Amino acid sequence: MRKIGFWMQDLDDTELIAPQEISGLLSDVDLPVVLAYLRSGQVFTRYLGVPYCDLTDGRWVWPGQFDNDVEKYRISLPEEFIRDAHRGQHQDFEPEKGQPDKTFWKDWCSQRRHPEYQKLLAEARLKRDRRFEKALAIEIRKIDKAMGTSNKPCAWAGCQHPATSVSALCSYHMIGEDGLRHLRESCGHLPEWEPD
Repeated sequence: MRKIGFWMQDLDDTELIAPQEISGLLSDVDLPVVLAYLRSGQVFTRYLGVPYCDLTDGRWVWPGQFDNDVEKYRISLPEEFIRDAHRGQHQDFEPEKGQPDKTFWKDWCSQRRHPEYQKLLAEARLKRDRRFEKALAIEIRKIDKAMGTSNKPCAWAGCQHPATSVSALCSYHMIGEDGLRHLRESCGHLPEWEPD
C-alpha cells in the first residue's frame, strides 16, 4: 500500500510539500469523484487520544481529513489514484501487513515543488534562524542571571562556556535538545501562500 496526502509540518521538512503547491489542479470532473472516494475509505489506523485516523481503499492510505484539503485547495493527485477513484472499487486489505510505503508520495511531491513557495520557505527559514539566535541569546542571559556562572568550564565535552553556579553545565546545555528544538520551532512557521 502507498501513503498519500501527508504534508510538510514545519520549516525543516524537505521531503514533503504544502498542499498549496499543487492547488487548483483537480478538474471539475474529477473533484466530486475523488471526494466521494476519499470519504468512503475504510479505517486503517486509529490514533489514541486524537480524533484522527488514516483511511484506506486497500491500495492507498490517506489521512482521514485529507478530503478537506482536496476540497479546499482542489489539489492535484497522482493519476493512478484518480483512476482508482473513477473505478470506485476498494480492495480487501489485511491491516497487519505492515506499514504503508511513503516513498511514492515523497517522490511524487518532490517533482511538484512550486518555485515561488520554495522561495518563501527559504526566506522563512532565514527569518526563523535569526529569531532563534536572538531568542537563544535572551534565554541564556536569563539562565545566567538567575543561576549565576562559575569559574569552571561546562562539563559538556568540547564546550568551553562557563558552567552555571548550580550545575556542571553551561546555560546553553541546560536548555537541552528538547528545549532548543521547541525554541527553534516557536521562532518560525510555514508561510501562508495562495498561488495565482
